[in-house]
Amino acid sequence: MEPSTGFRASVWSCFKFLPFFCGLLLLGIIKGVLFGPWAWLIMAIGISALVLGLWPMHVIWTYYCIIRTKLVGPVVKLLLLISVSGILVLWLIVGILGSVLAGLAYGFLAPGMATFDALGEGKERPLVHCFVVYL
Repeated sequence: MEPSTGFRASVWSCFKFLPFFCGLLLLGIIKGVLFGPWAWLIMAIGISALVLGLWPMHVIWTYYCIIRTKLVGPVVKLLLLISVSGILVLWLIVGILGSVLAGLAYGFLAPGMATFDALGEGKERPLVHCFVVYL
């Protein structure tokens, strides 16, 4: 028996799948709300610590490279040293804000994606995987 084709069959198939999709979406949102803050906290602290830990080396290496270059004169070096300070401070702020936003996005979206991924091909018990994945 062949699957029915045509516009009506496609629309009917979409409507049959809609409650299933909404249920999975709700389950993913619930998992995201429950586990998202923990993932967000771990990622935000970890990446921010990395940014803060490496920032002094970036500052030292940047100033060292500007001072040691022979391509520009002393006046341009002084202007570069002054202007690079603002860029390095912005680098720190953007790095920390980016880690917070990345942790928030990952913490909320990863459980939802894992819920839908649990129903992919080759899974033995998809219902169990919907609840257990990302716990």
